[in-house]
Amino acid sequence: MAKFAPSSYYQKASLLGSLPQNTLDDIASRVSEMSMDCPVANMGTAIIFQQLGGELSKMTSNQLPTADIFREAKMWVIVIIEFPTGKADPDLRQRCIDWVRETHSIIEPFAIGGKNQKPDHTSETYGNIYGPNTPRLIELKRKYDPDNVFRFNRSIPLS
Repeated sequence: MAKFAPSSYYQKASLLGSLPQNTLDDIASRVSEMSMDCPVANMGTAIIFQQLGGELSKMTSNQLPTADIFREAKMWVIVIIEFPTGKADPDLRQRCIDWVRETHSIIEPFAIGGKNQKPDHTSETYGNIYGPNTPRLIELKRKYDPDNVFRFNRSIPLS
């Protein structure tokens, strides 16, 4: 089995709604320019524009099997960087984090956010993605996952 050097990742992402083509062109151009200033070049670093939409955009809120925000989302933009862990370049970690934050700041003003969630660190950072589905999803979470085995940053809260 191959051995890989230890590494760390840092990322920021946003969902975008419908935007005029000239705005998308401007975002893509500015993000492309930022890629030239990336402090590392490797397979774990990327700026990803993932098209969304499809059937979810046609459903009403009470039909959605997922977060309400995905109904209006047209694109998911992810800025991620992989940097080596260790003491070889102590400033590299901060330069990488700064690059992700600066690159993401181009996208952030156009991000769509959520409403109707109790404020906490996660909602203040990411917004409420579940919208009016939150009460129904909490009920399902309590029924099928009362021990909160399936959890992540944007998990449905138990209360």
